[in-house]
Amino acid sequence: MKKIHLTKNAVKNHEELFPNHESKLQKSDTEFIELFDNWAFDEVIRQSKLDSKTRVMLILASTIASQALGEYKVMVGAALNVGLTPVEIKEILYQAVPYVGIAKVFDFLHATDEVLQNKGIDLPLEGQSTTTPETRFAKGVAAQKAIFGEAIDKMRQQAPKDQMHIQDFLAANCFGDYYTRNGLDLKTRELLTFAMLISLGGCEPQVKGHVTGNLKVGNDRTRLIDVVTQLLPYIGYPRTLNALRIIDEVVPPMNTTTPMSHRPRTRSAETGQCLQLKFLWMRSTAGPRCARPDDRRSPLPLKLGRYQRPCAIASHGSKGYPFILVSQLHN
Repeated sequence: MKKIHLTKNAVKNHEELFPNHESKLQKSDTEFIELFDNWAFDEVIRQSKLDSKTRVMLILASTIASQALGEYKVMVGAALNVGLTPVEIKEILYQAVPYVGIAKVFDFLHATDEVLQNKGIDLPLEGQSTTTPETRFAKGVAAQKAIFGEAIDKMRQQAPKDQMHIQDFLAANCFGDYYTRNGLDLKTRELLTFAMLISLGGCEPQVKGHVTGNLKVGNDRTRLIDVVTQLLPYIGYPRTLNALRIIDEVVPPMNTTTPMSHRPRTRSAETGQCLQLKFLWMRSTAGPRCARPDDRRSPLPLKLGRYQRPCAIASHGSKGYPFILVSQLHN
């Protein structure tokens, strides 16, 4: 039998999740496990600043969305090994219901109960709900606005009358029943939602909205790319690249490798002069009280030139001064 050669980091990271685990695949698929484990448990993790607990939470969310029940059951054990509580594991499951549907979560609920009971954990766990039938709608709208801001009011105003019940369900059920629960904070729930949506595939408009939502609650571009990177072994390259494209659309990178000669050119409507489009980051002088980048009527805390237009905001924490990406035409 071929001897497997795993790096020290791969062995260490694998052992943290699965202590004393004897892999059958190491014997039957030695060559594959060597290349996969050295990549997923060494190279990929080396790119991350996420702690093990957060990374495993995201993998659990991703495997639910991907319908990877076998991998999920294994990762529930890993989750307990790295310090997740039974309540946190259950809350990840419940958070998945409004995004992937009960039909896809049903088997995972039973699988989780089986693992927890085998570990000697009594069920049901302590309840985590913070709303009542009378308060769930108002608290749900408050949670929506905490993530998406006043755009929620606009979305409700523009909804067709025959679809208004869906907007009410979003507020009272998706956000009121789930986002307001204890066990996980709002920032973590929004990051888990992002992980589920990119794992589902075909949800690009929702991914885009939740990239914006994550930025609003403090999960910046760096953290989102970290999440996508850590989920790459579980969701594959196509969905990973789709997620990265959407992140770039919402909050473009501060550096670019595109040569100036390859950047788009346009012609001034006033002078007929051929101008070239470039982007630059300008630091806001008004702290986090920054206007929406897509609203040219809003007073921005910047002095913009004649051919400058704001197009994106980079979040640098709730107390930091945001940077605004400005498009500029120049010779």
